[in-house]
Amino acid sequence: MGAFANNVYTDEATIDAIEARIRELPQSARVKVTLSNGQVYVGTVAERPNIQVFRNADGDEGNNAIVKLEDPLDAHQDAYLWIDEIVKVERVLQGPLDPDDLKPLRPE
Repeated sequence: MGAFANNVYTDEATIDAIEARIRELPQSARVKVTLSNGQVYVGTVAERPNIQVFRNADGDEGNNAIVKLEDPLDAHQDAYLWIDEIVKVERVLQGPLDPDDLKPLRPE
């Protein structure tokens, strides 16, 4: 990942919200993630995200984070999602994989 993000944050309330969202994404959890634009992804959290320092297009420095969701059937379909764009995280129960649950790593 590069050191650039569309959105960077310096205010404590937004950083706290990003950190709270990160806590919903433990390593190896199977999750269904809904983004602010309505796209939905289902996958396995590769590694718990960490808040990091990025720069935006204007050169402003601030914080954001990225989560990598792995597609269990096709590593070429892994998704990298900005934490600030996630509006909802749902845990997907462990168990046999339902093929209908696997396709959403491509946005619905």
